[in-house]
Amino acid sequence: MDAIRLLDVAYDRMRDGETFDAMEDLLPSLKELRQSSPAADWQRFARHTSRAHPIAARIHQAPFTRRAFEKPRGYPGDAETLDYIYGQIPLGDASDFVREFYRWEYQTPSCGSVRARRDILARLIDECAAEVPDARVLSIACGHLREGQVASALRAGRLAELVALGQDATSLARVADEQAPWGVRPVLGSVRQLLTGQIELRDFDLVYAAGLFDYLARPIATRLVEVMFRALRAGGRLVVPNFTPDLRDVGYLETYMDWNLTLSRRGRAHRPGAHARPRPDRRVPHLPRRVREHRLPGGAARLTVLPDPVTPRAA
Repeated sequence: MDAIRLLDVAYDRMRDGETFDAMEDLLPSLKELRQSSPAADWQRFARHTSRAHPIAARIHQAPFTRRAFEKPRGYPGDAETLDYIYGQIPLGDASDFVREFYRWEYQTPSCGSVRARRDILARLIDECAAEVPDARVLSIACGHLREGQVASALRAGRLAELVALGQDATSLARVADEQAPWGVRPVLGSVRQLLTGQIELRDFDLVYAAGLFDYLARPIATRLVEVMFRALRAGGRLVVPNFTPDLRDVGYLETYMDWNLTLSRRGRAHRPGAHARPRPDRRVPHLPRRVREHRLPGGAARLTVLPDPVTPRAA
């Protein structure tokens, strides 16, 4: 079936009330088309052909997909957009079509992986608080810090501090309103400032960047891992989540959401350069030797913990 015919069939089924099943069938077809097409042909289809088809206007009635596509804050995956994934935004008086489309969006592999990532990060925060007295945690590109609302240790005041670093002042204001009473300290700053040393954050027991690595080129990702590594105390843990090329949604994300991710196979984004060593006063095991990976639902994403949490903490 040619590319236009794929869209025609899905559009006709949606008009016949088969929205959920039509999208379930279209999703893998878009990925297959992406994989089988020369890069230039796929880009032309994703950016032009797919969006000129009548199905695009229908799909963009859905507020989650539309917001991702329009990027009102100037970048993909802003915290408000992610809140659709977490089920935080009510649909109000939305039409039956929009509600059915959101039911489909909510259960896609990428959305399931994002929620699983939140839950695993919350569990790692709880583990850190249980194992380390006065534990300190750093979240880079924190968004709305939804894992903080799931982590029982944070709500119970069992952390010394959780520093939430982000470049979006609006998102940080929400974090402050909702989580500052639990010991969360919002810090306004960018990855560039972190990499250039304009912002220096040290002595953390857990450091992670929930969604950031999905947008970074490999050299920048490597530099960021090194900076995160040096922010750890002895025995600390560094967490690197990222989507993989197995992501079933990738064709849909690039066409109707204009959401382009850096997909990374095992070890590509998180492996530090040879010069990445702990500070002299930090007895942290060399990163590549101890790795624990969580494969998130549908094989769409991975969450890497460095070093492995079973490694005894240095005295």
